[in-house]
Amino acid sequence: MNRKLSVLSVEDSNDDAEILRLELISAGYDVRFQQVETAQTFKMALEEGGWDIVLSDHRLPGFDSFRALEILKNLEIDIPFIIVSGMIGEEAAVAAMKSGAHDYIIKGNLGRLVAVIEREIREAENRKQRRVAEAALETAYQAAKKAIRARDEFLLMASHELRTPLTVLLLQLQAIKDTDVLEAKIREKTESAIRHSRALGELIDRLLAVSTITNRGLRLVFEEFDLVTLVDATVKRFSQRTNDHQSTILFDSSAQSICGAWDRMKVDQVLVNLLSNATKFGLGKPIEVKLKTETPNWVIFSVSDQGLGISPEDQLRILNPFEQALPSRNFGGLGISLFITKAYIESHNGALELKSSLNHGSVFSVKLPLFPPANL
Repeated sequence: MNRKLSVLSVEDSNDDAEILRLELISAGYDVRFQQVETAQTFKMALEEGGWDIVLSDHRLPGFDSFRALEILKNLEIDIPFIIVSGMIGEEAAVAAMKSGAHDYIIKGNLGRLVAVIEREIREAENRKQRRVAEAALETAYQAAKKAIRARDEFLLMASHELRTPLTVLLLQLQAIKDTDVLEAKIREKTESAIRHSRALGELIDRLLAVSTITNRGLRLVFEEFDLVTLVDATVKRFSQRTNDHQSTILFDSSAQSICGAWDRMKVDQVLVNLLSNATKFGLGKPIEVKLKTETPNWVIFSVSDQGLGISPEDQLRILNPFEQALPSRNFGGLGISLFITKAYIESHNGALELKSSLNHGSVFSVKLPLFPPANL
């Protein structure tokens, strides 16, 4: 059965056009063949559509292959364009190929014509399939981005909705706890409710932070303060709240004072997140916080534990959102604290480094510039 082939011929010689048509018929093609001689008729034929290939003479009266290629490009039509000419020099042929022609053939030697047509039609089909695949991928990508934006907006809204009644609950519980008429058992239960409410509040804050980082970007509020004082206060506050972990937290600073400019709340949260991680996976063994200046312009603080440690393969992924080295059913959490920590540090143009091995604990080191760069 003959193969169908739609050919648009740019040719001013009827005889040469007929030779091309007969050559294709003799090769077994059922040819739909149209001859045009001007830019206008060429453009009109292209707009009608349905062509498999263009066979173009190089030079016609008032028209040439360069102009034909320009029209094809402007219409954004991707079909093979082959120059078939008896009067094209090597320089012109190279220039035509750079302009978008797929090949050129000398009229007196049509032996390559069929092979070139078949090759270029295959390539055109491959390009079409790639475009279809790329379009499908782009559609899926945009749909995923839309879904992520919707998720982040939902988290933001849900977190704010949860935060309001929780704040009221905490205030009421604290007021009850501060009264002098509570029995010991009721006071114990009230303190437990306060601890759990605070834990829920911290979880909501983390969800809000993830939504902010991924959807809105971080905004930093820099102020000058003493980092030694902040770290010491944060360690003491954290130790008072987490005495049920039985982890002793030791703070060691090589300097009495280290002054710089940072976002106080975010640096505090970085330390709290690292301490939470250390107490969760530290097996109740001592935790050490160290603080030092590395150079006149940089400061480093680290949190180290002697607990479970992290395997090399898990170290590559735990800084991603919602990733954990160990199952959440065993240790709880959503796997977002380290992601937030890394984002807060990098927003200061700092760096987070992890050194760990299984069953030998972990050391998280935070390197921060003493003062924000001019571009922040």
